[in-house]
Formats: sequence, structure tokens, C-alpha cells
Amino acid sequence: KKIVKRKNRKMQIYISSKDSMKMILIPSSEVGIGNRNEGENEKSVHSKFINSFYIDEHEVTNKQYRKFIEETGYKLSRYMKFKRFNKASRY
Repeated sequence: KKIVKRKNRKMQIYISSKDSMKMILIPSSEVGIGNRNEGENEKSVHSKFINSFYIDEHEVTNKQYRKFIEETGYKLSRYMKFKRFNKASRY
């Protein structure tokens, strides 16, 4: 098993004042999307420009998601009603 070390990169980080979640800035850039082995429902690799955005450093837990639902009034996902998917720390 090959171990890959992370590069130490200087990233712009934002910490949410609402929930203290650490978010990382993904800078805008041109990216290649698509598939080299173009299939029936796929496009070949082509360039697409994406705007910068922030993304959470870690996944949101069900407990955090439920708190969001309660505070915002969003509709609860139907999967949250199944016991096996509804453990507080489950991703």
C-alpha cells in the first residue's frame, strides 16, 4: 500500500461564526471534466471554468444536518427517517 503525503499548501480558510466549521477556499480555475473513454451518456474531456467557492473541510454529520433543519425549517430528507442512516455521527 503506497502512502501519499499531503503537500503543505497555503490555503485561504474561513471559520463560520454560526457553527465554527472550517471552510477552505477553492480558487476559480479552468478544469478538465468529462471522460477519456467517452460513453453513450458521457462527453469527452473538455475545459470548464469554475468560480471560486468555499467548501467544508470535513463532512457534515447527521447531528449537524438535523440542527440545520431545525433552525431553518428545510424539509427533512426521507433518508433521515431510516434508523440505520440516522446515527448522530454517521456521514
